[in-house]
Amino acid sequence: MPSRPKGLFRQKGRQSWAWRRKKNGVEFFRGLGCDIREARKQAKELNRNFDYGALLPTSVTVHDAADEWIKLYVNVHRKNLKDRRLVTRRVEMYLNPFMGHMLLERVGKNDLRKYRMWLEKHERDLSPQSVANVLTEARCFFNWCVDSDYIPRAPVPRRLLPGVQQKPPDRLTDDEVEQILQSLDGHLLWVVQLGLETGMRWGELTRLQADDLDRQARCIRVHGTKSYRTRQVPFSMLSDEVRERLLSSVGKVIRYAENSNSFVNSAVKRRSGIGRFHMHQLRHTFACRYVEDRGRLEILQRLLGHSTVAQTQRYAMPSDEAVRKEAIERRSVAMGVATG
Repeated sequence: MPSRPKGLFRQKGRQSWAWRRKKNGVEFFRGLGCDIREARKQAKELNRNFDYGALLPTSVTVHDAADEWIKLYVNVHRKNLKDRRLVTRRVEMYLNPFMGHMLLERVGKNDLRKYRMWLEKHERDLSPQSVANVLTEARCFFNWCVDSDYIPRAPVPRRLLPGVQQKPPDRLTDDEVEQILQSLDGHLLWVVQLGLETGMRWGELTRLQADDLDRQARCIRVHGTKSYRTRQVPFSMLSDEVRERLLSSVGKVIRYAENSNSFVNSAVKRRSGIGRFHMHQLRHTFACRYVEDRGRLEILQRLLGHSTVAQTQRYAMPSDEAVRKEAIERRSVAMGVATG
């Protein structure tokens, strides 16, 4: 078997080959594909140029690579148009102004640390969670650069993301739920009831059709989900009123379009007087109530369509109202034992 040309190596955990050599503290890297014969041939040519000093670092800038990342990765793997626009906006507002001019292969771990410091110091309108989201996108970008053979490794240091204070789920209290239900009527009331009793996302509610009701299995089959997984919501979880209206539906169950979320939010806020309301709170409220009724997290995971139970565990955090109720009950029991 012929000897391997200098600098040629198989990339860790991948089938592709690459070439890498250093000179005067500068690392030269090229991805060479999966064909070993073609990789050997290209490596020999690169070594020849390297020895004669004709090889220059790759002139791909962070700005150019980020444009390719958005076109080839974000637009393919991000299903939601809103998410794609948000990523593009973050690149234009933060990544490109800070390091867009830099050569991709010259970006190091300290550059990412400085990027975090810049976001925290100069972009004061960003919350710690927003800074973490921006840095997560940067990490995804550099990992894509590795997969695309632009760089040999991602320059992402450990503990790059800032610590974010854990918050309980943004749920509605029992009093707020009662206030909302009492103030609504007609189709708007029906939408809120359905969201509250099924835990479905707004997009899933607006796409729900009468054909998605499996009368034999006695469940709702939820399609077009965020995780691309079809899931079921049993009829037994619904109140008699909601179940009967659901089974009598024809065509689209919800008349509103997916882009009318803000309109529905405004209508509920105006009628109920609860200014913090938004439709996704119904999903959080459904999940928290399920846990408070001693439901299993594994079952709740299936009902919500989460890929891992770790995503569902946040709903196991008790609300302030639940803590107060528990404290009052325990105090009453203790007083009863003392007087008895």
